Amino acid sequence: VNCDFQYAGCEVQLPRKDMPAHLRENFTHVSLLATMNQKLAEKLLKKDEEISKLSQELKEMMVKFDKKDTEHQQQLQREISELKSELTKKHDESVHELRTTLRQEIDRNREEKATMKQEFQLEIDQLRKKQATDTKSLVQKMTEVRKKQERDRTELERQATTLQGISAHIGLVPLQFTMRDFEKHKAADEKWYSEPFYTHPKGYKMCISVNANGYGMAMHSHISVFAYL
Repeated sequence: VNCDFQYAGCEVQLPRKDMPAHLRENFTHVSLLATMNQKLAEKLLKKDEEISKLSQELKEMMVKFDKKDTEHQQQLQREISELKSELTKKHDESVHELRTTLRQEIDRNREEKATMKQEFQLEIDQLRKKQATDTKSLVQKMTEVRKKQERDRTELERQATTLQGISAHIGLVPLQFTMRDFEKHKAADEKWYSEPFYTHPKGYKMCISVNANGYGMAMHSHISVFAYL
């Protein structure tokens, strides 16, 4: 699209979405308007010079025809008066038209400035809203991160507790276990299991099982001991 100041001499053509930025940031429009005002003033001055020239020509005509008869002079005087009136009228109309055009351009420039100010304020408000939204989102993310850190810390503490429990069951060879109530287990023919232990850090978890009354072919004659993985 063409620039809104094309009438003032701006020949820029841009996509419609880029035109507001051009109107807002390009300060050459003021210079173009000043140049246009100067041209209008020059035209007005030229008109005044033309009127002065015509007035001078009229004076010369009056001097030229001063020697003619009175009737002719009166007729000429009337024509001169009519011509002066017409020229004055045209001059007044031209001045009025130029002043009206200049006033309209000034009013239009003020309206455009007011519109640009409103658009700029709207953009500022939108940026503030976006900043508030981004801040809220950032706070939410930080809250989620804190919660995740709390969960991770809880999990690490749980794992540390588990590792402590595991480390308590990591024994050194040979291991010693005490089986209590041997006779009770033998009479009830129940298995006894030791506390679990690990062969080494991150090794196999095992335990010892004892059949106080024997197992299989050793039933009622031997004690059966098994290592479970």
